[in-house]
Amino acid sequence: MAFIATWIEWGDGLLSGLHFVVMLCLYDGLLTYVEVNHSALLADITSDQSQRTSLLQWSAICATIGSLSSLAARAFWDPQDLMAFRRVVITVGFFSCVAFEYTATQLRNCSVVAVSKMDDEDLLLPVKANSKGFPKMTDFIKELASHHNFTVFLAMSAVQCFDCTFQKNFFVIFLDRLVGDGMTASSQGMVVTVSFALPHLVAIGATVLVQKWGLHGALKFVLQVRFAVALTALVSLTTAFSWWSACVFILANRVVSECVCRLFPLVQSDLTDEDMFLHQRGHGMSASIIGSANLFSKPSQSMAPMLGFYLLSDSLMPAGGKPHMFEGHDQDVITRLHICKMVVLVPLLCTTVEWLLWRKYNLHGKYLAEVKSYLEGCV
Repeated sequence: MAFIATWIEWGDGLLSGLHFVVMLCLYDGLLTYVEVNHSALLADITSDQSQRTSLLQWSAICATIGSLSSLAARAFWDPQDLMAFRRVVITVGFFSCVAFEYTATQLRNCSVVAVSKMDDEDLLLPVKANSKGFPKMTDFIKELASHHNFTVFLAMSAVQCFDCTFQKNFFVIFLDRLVGDGMTASSQGMVVTVSFALPHLVAIGATVLVQKWGLHGALKFVLQVRFAVALTALVSLTTAFSWWSACVFILANRVVSECVCRLFPLVQSDLTDEDMFLHQRGHGMSASIIGSANLFSKPSQSMAPMLGFYLLSDSLMPAGGKPHMFEGHDQDVITRLHICKMVVLVPLLCTTVEWLLWRKYNLHGKYLAEVKSYLEGCV
């Protein structure tokens, strides 16, 4: 409902500004609430890595289908008349409500059936004799602060959240300014749609790497690929940087960046398992752990558009048409530098920081096997 209400105007002037602030906070808050609980389900449903990977694959498949709605939204978008676009928004919102209600009902029914199959003796078995219950808030904060891998992931998540938001917010602007009249409007619309659907398809391929190399090795490989893509673009920028190569890089950079985000639920699930192991809990605290991670990473989501608009300036790029940098004549060095910052150096810097942080993450190999062994002993 908040998604639908975002596109219904309240009026002009002050009401317009108030509408923007209220709906932005309401929608983003509710979206965060849904994402936290959705991510927590992965840890709660199973502790088996292969089952979690399979669930993530199905989630990516369904997300790919859902992202096709952006094609309809792009087709019916008209800034002068939003009526057709609003119909698309209402349709998407309606089907989303039905899907959420159906999913919640099925999960609730499965939970009731599982509990009904357990007798009174079984209810006493899932937790060990020395396991702890739910901690106080102050104790939980102290435990998270001393959780090495969680603090590493927290820093990495903040950087990745900044990067994903940056790529998503400025994708259309980069495409319009760098490609210019090299592509038709319909072709650019198709590229935008592909940028929403392709990350989910690539995530499916990444889960295959998780099954083969493990989560730590797969995510490390994805970061290395992203670094190679950004480095290749940096080299191309100093030589022959055509509009089609700019389009390919912008799309590839966004896809690989989103792929990293798609693997984070598996990391969060492993951190929930480790939290149970470190503090001898009888029950996982997945929602609290994932919510805490979102609390500290969300500010970077706000910083991304602010930094982007600070770096972006109309004086650095002619309005409309193809930028002068592709003509190969009298290109201003400062313009090239700023384009490099926006399109190449930002993701290159983010990927480097994430890769260095990921090297400090030690929840893999024998230690991860020890954590999983503890969880198997709890049930």
